[in-house]
Amino acid sequence: MIRHTRSKSGNAGQKPTISRTSGAPAGVLDECAHRACPLSLGTVTAGGTLACPYHGWEYTSSGECTRMPSCNFLPGVGVDAL
Repeated sequence: MIRHTRSKSGNAGQKPTISRTSGAPAGVLDECAHRACPLSLGTVTAGGTLACPYHGWEYTSSGECTRMPSCNFLPGVGVDAL
């Protein structure tokens, strides 16, 4: 089963989102690096990345952005992993 939920509180006021794919939980900051859209509103892809619902940017469990379908890919972009 694939799930992701939004936490009500995080470290130092930051809100994490916790996703679960293939039995391995992962947590990242609940804010897309592009437009700050809550990643908890997105989906977990078949490849195990967390996709932002706004423009589809995809993040690994370590917070690294691996896909930017709305623009040219910029390496080194990501969100904080927990």
